[in-house]
Amino acid sequence: MEQKRRRNRDHGLFLTKQYHLKLKQAARQIQEEMLQDRRLLAEFEARILAETQLDEALKRETRTEMDKANAILCQLLERERQRAREMEFVFHEDARRMWEKQEARWTAEQEARSRLLHEVLTGIRQQISAKLEANLAAQQEMLSERERLLASVEEARAQMEAKQKEMEENSRLWASDVEAQVSL
Repeated sequence: MEQKRRRNRDHGLFLTKQYHLKLKQAARQIQEEMLQDRRLLAEFEARILAETQLDEALKRETRTEMDKANAILCQLLERERQRAREMEFVFHEDARRMWEKQEARWTAEQEARSRLLHEVLTGIRQQISAKLEANLAAQQEMLSERERLLASVEEARAQMEAKQKEMEENSRLWASDVEAQVSL
């Protein structure tokens, strides 16, 4: 009887240690994923802000979006660290329930982080795309205007050449007319 009780207690302790270990490993992994998300945001922000063709308003808006996303990720990371500290003090049955509850929470938070990153990156991508389209339209308009101006200059040059030839012809005719009158 005593041996059976001790075996049950040892088994319970073993399971508790297993749950604790699984919780710690999962918490560590989640924290690393959050840090990776923050690094990704920082890298993306640096690339956007380094882009010289983007106007200052777009850069400010990007910085604001990145700051919001980063603040959310910081809050999630701090909450996860707090949970990891709390996990140190749970017993076997509590550890099992906590594992199940935490697993569901981690899944929901991972989905929320993914949505957040997707929304931020999609919004910025759309802003940049709109800006690039506007720039391309402006460049196309400038190219059309340049072509119109070149055609106008070419037309004016052709008119000036025609006028010059006409004047030369008139001058030649006048000279030959004067010469014909003088020789009479």
